[in-house]
Amino acid sequence: MSNTILPKLFQVGVTALAKSGGDPVQTVQNAVTQVRQAVDTFATTVSQRAQEGRLFSQFAWGPMGEPFARQLTGVNVGGPNQRLDPVGPEDSVAHGVEIVQRFLDRLGYLDADHQLMGTFNGDTEEAVRQFQRDNGLEPTGIVDDATVAAMQNPRPRPGYGMPTTNGRFDPNGAIALSQTLFQEAANVYGAQLGLATSAAVTQPDGSVRQSFENGTLVMGPQGGFRMLDREGNSLLSPQDYAATQARAGSHFINQLEGDPDRAVDGNQNCGYASANMALSYLGVPGWSVEGMTPAQSYESTLRLREMGQPGSDELDDSTPDGIEDALLKPEMQAAGVEVTVWENDYNGARQSDADRMALAFMNGENDNIAFVVAGNPNSGWGETEGMDAHYASPKGVFDGGHFVSVVGYNADTDTFLVLDPMATGPIEVPRNDMATYMENQLVVSGEVLQITYNPSATQAQP
Repeated sequence: MSNTILPKLFQVGVTALAKSGGDPVQTVQNAVTQVRQAVDTFATTVSQRAQEGRLFSQFAWGPMGEPFARQLTGVNVGGPNQRLDPVGPEDSVAHGVEIVQRFLDRLGYLDADHQLMGTFNGDTEEAVRQFQRDNGLEPTGIVDDATVAAMQNPRPRPGYGMPTTNGRFDPNGAIALSQTLFQEAANVYGAQLGLATSAAVTQPDGSVRQSFENGTLVMGPQGGFRMLDREGNSLLSPQDYAATQARAGSHFINQLEGDPDRAVDGNQNCGYASANMALSYLGVPGWSVEGMTPAQSYESTLRLREMGQPGSDELDDSTPDGIEDALLKPEMQAAGVEVTVWENDYNGARQSDADRMALAFMNGENDNIAFVVAGNPNSGWGETEGMDAHYASPKGVFDGGHFVSVVGYNADTDTFLVLDPMATGPIEVPRNDMATYMENQLVVSGEVLQITYNPSATQAQP
């Protein structure tokens, strides 16, 4: 306060004293007049700024209200005499950057709670790029004139609600939608859908709908998706779950069955047994366990272990790196096997990974994929009613770090079809339980391994 108000009051007193010729009464009267004039001027300025949408501060505690992007006008961020902010990593100052960051946060492009506000870092630049893509602009990562203009009337973000107040865009308004699966779907199918033309809105029946240039994305109350063109025809050919379910049982193996030492100390072959089931289900030559005896299936799993962890004992843990190494062998690649690892931050939330798996299965063109997923069944589906009955152990659902294979998804019931090598056959696991399974602290690495099988034209499909 001493740096702002007191000097101004002192100046008012000096001016009033000079005008009064030293008369103390006249000095007070002149000072009061000056203060009243200053208040009137301030009130007029506030009223004018309110009408122009520039009422609130241009600095770090803004923005407020619909026209906040106009605050970038007159904020000299990039260099001298620049009227619009070319906010970027090389030429920026804090207050202009923070205005942009808070805007991106409100539209779902940036998590302001986990950012160094006022610093244009890599996350902010990528958020600007995504905003530019969603608004049909060149994704430069620089907030130029065109980007500022788009911020004043932005397109809805694919998969997200729109901040509104009384039906109008407002970066500080209410966002009604928080459906991560719908957001993932909008990302996955963005190329087919085009730019969003409306916000994602939850309907009275619990479904979610958003319009795009090329059609509409709809998520049913139970999680199933429809992607419709402008005429209302489906753009998706969903997986035939009934056929998947019928086929899965013939590719199931239990990791302990066929092991001559199982009664003594069992084994740690869950990762390789799960990968073997995935390869068998996809129809990769040389890895089918269909019709095999338990002893033959056990030998097939050991063969895969030797490829991934040569010389290891079956009492050694299966590792994500070992499974990946086995799937990357030249003979696997020659057969048409590809593996992609979804990296995990230790102890991180895995809901988005569960969502991605569900969406991958819902795309009817992806009938050639399966997953090997790490986690702890007891923390994930140990509480699911009736699940214990699907396990041979008297203890029920297996408890500990473990791998399973995921080969399908039922959109009607929002459940995955899982081949767990400690179970007695295929099981169905709710999507949210799958996310909890993957989050368990017992699994330090916790990757998801996506196996894709693209056989050559001379190879028969399963």
